[in-house]
Amino acid sequence: MDTAARGGAARRGRTRDADRGFVLLEVLVAFTILALSLGALYQVFGSGMTAARLGDAYSRAVLHAQSALEAVGREQELAAGVTRGRFDDVYGWETTIAAYPWRGGGAPGTRSRVEPYTATVVVFWDDGPRRREVSLTTLLLGRGT
Repeated sequence: MDTAARGGAARRGRTRDADRGFVLLEVLVAFTILALSLGALYQVFGSGMTAARLGDAYSRAVLHAQSALEAVGREQELAAGVTRGRFDDVYGWETTIAAYPWRGGGAPGTRSRVEPYTATVVVFWDDGPRRREVSLTTLLLGRGT
C-alpha cells in the first residue's frame, strides 16, 4: 500500500472519531431539550388538573346553594334570621333572610298581605389553606303581618 492510500485511511479514521464525539454531543443536547420540554408539559397538565378540580368544586357548591335556596319558604320558614348547617364533610352553608326595605303601595296605616324578603345562601368549603365560597341571593314574597 502506498503512502497516499495510508494517509487517506488515516484521515477517514480521524473523521469518524470526530463524528462519534459530535453525535454524542448532539444526543446530550437533545436529551436536555426533551427534559426541559417534558417539565413544562407536566406543569401545564398539572395546572389544568388543578383548574378542573376547582371548577368541579364550584359547580357542586352552586348546586348545593340552589338546593338550599329552594328550601327557603318550603322546608325552612320564611322569617328574618340566620341558619347554618352542613351538606356533608366538605360543604357548609349559611342562609340569611332579611326583610326587604320597601314602601308598600297601600294606604298609610294599612297592612300589606305580602312582604318581600331577601334570602342569601352562602356555601363554603376549605380548599387547602384557603376558604372558598359561593353566594346566591333572591327576592321572595311571604305573608305580611
